[in-house]
Amino acid sequence: MGQAQWWELTVGSALNVIGDKWTCLVLGGAFQRCQRFEDWQRLLGISRSILSKRLQWLVDNELMYKRPYGPSGRRHTYHLSRKGLDLYPWLIAAWRWERRWADPRGSTVAQLHHQTCNQPTQPILSCAFCGEAIQFADIDIRPPEPSGDGGANDEGAIAEQDYRRRKLVRPRAQDSGHWARVFATVLADRWSGLIVMTTFAEEQRFDDYCRQLGIATNILTDRLDMLTEFGILHSEPYQQGAARLQYRLSEKGEDMYPIFMMLHEWADHWLRKPSSPPGNAFHLSCGHRLRPQMSCSECGDALDARDVSFVQGPAGSGSAIAE
Repeated sequence: MGQAQWWELTVGSALNVIGDKWTCLVLGGAFQRCQRFEDWQRLLGISRSILSKRLQWLVDNELMYKRPYGPSGRRHTYHLSRKGLDLYPWLIAAWRWERRWADPRGSTVAQLHHQTCNQPTQPILSCAFCGEAIQFADIDIRPPEPSGDGGANDEGAIAEQDYRRRKLVRPRAQDSGHWARVFATVLADRWSGLIVMTTFAEEQRFDDYCRQLGIATNILTDRLDMLTEFGILHSEPYQQGAARLQYRLSEKGEDMYPIFMMLHEWADHWLRKPSSPPGNAFHLSCGHRLRPQMSCSECGDALDARDVSFVQGPAGSGSAIAE
């Protein structure tokens, strides 16, 4: 199994679980202390039917659990599990991207405050061993080490997930009031995420995407149009005078690398089968097997959900605390 296949397997498996706009927004709300139905409805303007389905999906996939409350015990609060809390680095990587590219003036995106150093912070993707900031060019991604059966079952290294296909809903003007709406609509869509991830390695043509992802041509056309419209991909003729196009990431698209790095890390930890080898990426600067983290721009410590607050945002302040 090659590098592209390995990344597609891990990130693709994660997107099977969270690759949906409302699922991402509900998760984001949980990290802002939403626990009851009305908390999410007030934050997101989400219907009860959609919210109920997404919460149940997150419970079924063990990212959240519920507790009964009230005299009858028929109503429930919802809380992040350890598996759900471990998505926090991915969430703040998404926050960082959204703040830079979708809301550069900071008019709707909440600020992050690191309580450990008592400073506002900008998350930085860094190496847990040497502390250096990680760039895409700093990573050596090697094929995974073969499993005990000689590699025969490496294709099954990631546990299968029950992915439910959902229709992509394009962003609307009124969606700009929540910090993650552009990210959740554009990139949390499973196919859009896989397209961007595949383009990190090299420029791609239409047929390349079809071959590597097994995506239907009508879906691919729609996602390429949307990603180009949002300035995440650039398209150009792949040779002079050619009508067919090749696609490459813009600076805006390349800046999504921390999002995919942290999603890969989460999937490798939580979705990989115990009998399968871990990811085989190395940090060239220090030579260690890669262990990425989102660090504080001010003190350099790893950012933890318990020590970071969202402030001055539409949902007020709050951090995610395991209960």
